Amino acid sequence: MRYKIHPRVVLAIAAMLLVVCGVVLFFVMNSKKNDDSVEAVTQTIAKHMVLPIDEVPALLTVTDPSKVSTQFLKQSQVGDKILIYQKYKRVIIYRPSIDRIIDIGPVVIDNPKVSNE
Repeated sequence: MRYKIHPRVVLAIAAMLLVVCGVVLFFVMNSKKNDDSVEAVTQTIAKHMVLPIDEVPALLTVTDPSKVSTQFLKQSQVGDKILIYQKYKRVIIYRPSIDRIIDIGPVVIDNPKVSNE
């Protein structure tokens, strides 16, 4: 005996599979985009330039460009990643939205002067 499957059932199953595949793809793509770990950012930037391998950089994400203090960082935008290599005295501005290194410059670390009064 052969069963006949109604076309609406086939269409409903196909639609459910399409939705499930879409949801899985959405979460996979967003998990890769939102990986803000130092390792993930340095691996991405390393595709564009050679980075020091004997130092783990500090990683900052720009959230308010109006609050940056140096002229060098004034060119940053919201979402930009800033890698700071203290040992090599280098800072890298990377813009993930366009996958580009915006600028590379020297690190200037101000040591506050302590007065003995």
